[in-house]
Amino acid sequence: MKVRYSEIKNSYLEIKNLLEDKSGNKVENLNTKIAFDLGLYGDDNIEFLEEFIKNYKLNFNNFNYQEHFDDEAELFLNIKWFIPRLLLFPLNLSLTLINFFRKAKIRQISMSEYISNNKLDLTFGDLITSKLKGEFCLRKHLPIEL
Repeated sequence: MKVRYSEIKNSYLEIKNLLEDKSGNKVENLNTKIAFDLGLYGDDNIEFLEEFIKNYKLNFNNFNYQEHFDDEAELFLNIKWFIPRLLLFPLNLSLTLINFFRKAKIRQISMSEYISNNKLDLTFGDLITSKLKGEFCLRKHLPIEL
């Protein structure tokens, strides 16, 4: 697929800003994962993807959500998620309050640090590729020429 540099740059910046705004976390590189690295799980993940698809008028008909992400019910009904969430809640609440009152940035503990997931997830690069192509497409399946 042949794409102009300006189109890639604009897509990169738009999607990076959207992801950082929705997740509250910094997108480090093209391999940054939506759920695992940015913490967009369950309904937050679904809302983000719906907005992304709608904003860019993308065709995601061949996207299998269950292949890439756990849905909200799986997150809360699965014991491997429930116990860490329960244990981390007071700590993250305390850190949030400290951050608010001290206006300091103390890193909160992410679920992804404790739980490995066998889902594929999607990366920042996959979102850019999908936007450029106009439909769901993993970055590894679309070579791009400038």
